[in-house]
Amino acid sequence: LPFIDNIASKSVRTRYQRADGSYETIPENPGVHHFIWEHLQVQNCILHRLRIVGLTVLASKFVLAAPTANIVG
Repeated sequence: LPFIDNIASKSVRTRYQRADGSYETIPENPGVHHFIWEHLQVQNCILHRLRIVGLTVLASKFVLAAPTANIVG
């Protein structure tokens, strides 16, 4: 039984910053920055692919987003 721990994923390459310093938002919801929307689309794709191959997740250990992270190594 394969075990996966601490999956890191690459995010989008830009933050869509405008000349005035603000960030582009998505038209459907001006409260959501474009780069956040794209990042979540990537995460959704990853989770969908993992579901297709039969991934089982322990909900108590699953963290999709965190306010801080300790980077080691």
